[in-house]
Amino acid sequence: MVKLWVANTDPDWFDYLADQPNIEEVNFWQPSGNNEFAAIQAGELFLFKLKAPRNAIGGFGVLSQASNLPLSLAWEAFGTKNGAPSFREMRDRVDRYRSDTRTGVDYTIGWRQVSGSDQPARNLLEQASIEDVDLLDTLEALRKVTSSAQDNRAHLPEGWLKDFIDVEATKVRLKEIARGEGTTADRAAVLSNLWWADD
Repeated sequence: MVKLWVANTDPDWFDYLADQPNIEEVNFWQPSGNNEFAAIQAGELFLFKLKAPRNAIGGFGVLSQASNLPLSLAWEAFGTKNGAPSFREMRDRVDRYRSDTRTGVDYTIGWRQVSGSDQPARNLLEQASIEDVDLLDTLEALRKVTSSAQDNRAHLPEGWLKDFIDVEATKVRLKEIARGEGTTADRAAVLSNLWWADD
């Protein structure tokens, strides 16, 4: 099963990289490098969820590798692929999310190397949703996407969802699963009512 991770994404990081031509891989950094990254494995789907006020999936990639690195080494290895035009600006962006921003300290950040995929996002999500329980896990991960237009309810905006899955087929499949018994059916009913209660 291919898993996915929805990553809260700094909009300045995203916008800078979106404007760069021929970017095949990036460093998605996290401001703290204290923990090992184990949410997904190499080869699995990495979604970029833009922070407020946009609150939407901006794009996706595939995790190549993950580690924790000193800030200076991350810049040396990836340069502007860290989402900033200079080391100073990268540090300023990381500092926004850290409580410890002492001058001259080469602190450790999370380093997530994310590459482009030669497969459409829909193909990758279909691989992540072969079994019923996998589909529910995938949709529950995607519940992190919210929109002010939906009164901040956890919800999947169908405008971008259609690029990832067959919306109508997913509605039908969820309702079929919900007609079963047990925990899986209960989870499917919650998801179906949350997103498509008006159908």
